[in-house]
Amino acid sequence: MLLTVALIAAGPLRAAQTILVWGDSLSAGYGVDSQRGWVRLLEQKLGTQADASLRGWTVVNGSVSGETTAGGLSRLPAALARH
Repeated sequence: MLLTVALIAAGPLRAAQTILVWGDSLSAGYGVDSQRGWVRLLEQKLGTQADASLRGWTVVNGSVSGETTAGGLSRLPAALARH
């Protein structure tokens, strides 16, 4: 499955934006402590930026270990509607 990171914004930029990470075991953090996976590290890094507009981003990890492209595609519409 290809890794996809979707930046979601509805209409004009809002104070809080969302990064939806959509991937397989690499993004889900399979076999890695939940605090050390790259998605969690991204969230932490954004939270420490000097630029306040970057600190307002929320990172949602929609990745599933072992996911297929077809499975990810079938889950995507609901995830986009939710986040």
